[in-house]
Amino acid sequence: MKLYFGKRSIATAVIRLLSLMMVFFALVAMGSLTTLINSLNDAEAINIAGSLRMQSYRMAHALNINDQALEDKIARFESSLNSSALQKVAKQDNEMNQRYLKVKQRWQQLKPYVVNHDTVYFDHHVVGFVDLIDQFVAETQYNSEGKVFSLTYLQIFAFVIITLIAIYTLWYIQRNISKPIYRLVEAVRQVQSGDFKISIPTRYASIEMETLARGIISMSQDLDSSYQTLENQVKEKTKELRRANQDLNFLYNLEQILFNSTLNQQHFKQSLQLLCETLSIRGAKLQLNKLGMEVNYQAGEVELSPPLPWS
Repeated sequence: MKLYFGKRSIATAVIRLLSLMMVFFALVAMGSLTTLINSLNDAEAINIAGSLRMQSYRMAHALNINDQALEDKIARFESSLNSSALQKVAKQDNEMNQRYLKVKQRWQQLKPYVVNHDTVYFDHHVVGFVDLIDQFVAETQYNSEGKVFSLTYLQIFAFVIITLIAIYTLWYIQRNISKPIYRLVEAVRQVQSGDFKISIPTRYASIEMETLARGIISMSQDLDSSYQTLENQVKEKTKELRRANQDLNFLYNLEQILFNSTLNQQHFKQSLQLLCETLSIRGAKLQLNKLGMEVNYQAGEVELSPPLPWS
């Protein structure tokens, strides 16, 4: 079963399972139809074979009373014995055919005595003749019952096989279609929530599920890469905006210190202190040679050499 329904397309596997079920349905239908066709003549044959017993006793009675309709009774008996229903039923089974031939042979032996009105001989052998007919009737009945039993066994066997196939089909759909789809749906929801680190198996019994799983994983990886790229760009832009904002705040505060009052050494020290805080350095030195002024700001023991030119 595993080799037949291994890794392949879901449609192929399901079609094969349904085809197998249809084959068993067809077998049951063909068996039922064949049994029905073979049984069409059974009831008629049993009825005719049963009437042969009564007709035999009627011939015996006609002999005893010297009935003028004896020839009609003989013709009616032979018509029943050679009927197409009995011949068709007899051909269905070798045992039945043998018993049918024995009845016909025995009749051919008894017929001259009936025609010659040998009442004593026919009365003496009619019981044995009827016993042969009874055996043929019983064999016909057993054959008909055997057909019914065979059809019943076939239907039970087919029902068991079809039930097993149906159970396997449900198990196959649950294992290879329903569960994988549920996992893939959960993975898609995880991606929708922003978590691109999904973990789903990529080996399934069906080609479609493997292709779909690999496609979802590839999509999540692409989204994760794009998201990381965008996040890095946003962080970089945020840093640039913060730096620009810091520069603007520095220029604004510097403008407030230098241009809103008369300049002195304290203002320059405050400006240098603001510059150090802005640039995250420990010390700074301002030299204005033309004015003959030198301002030092040192938050710690820092050597500022050579001096940085400022414009």
